[in-house]
Amino acid sequence: MVNFVIIRCDELKRQYVGAQCGLGFDPSSGCSIFPEHDIEIIFDTLITQEHISQVGGAGEWAWLKTEL
Repeated sequence: MVNFVIIRCDELKRQYVGAQCGLGFDPSSGCSIFPEHDIEIIFDTLITQEHISQVGGAGEWAWLKTEL
């Protein structure tokens, strides 16, 4: 089981607009193990690559995937 965070960007790939966070997924299938515990977060403020880099230490406990 691997925790994950998928960060979403706008259609023009200019800024981050949200994230999907989960307790884990099966690496072989890519499916969420506990979909009822996944959460979708919509950002209501500007999030930049610098912010993502500052949270880089979170990679020790969560697999981070950015879609930018």
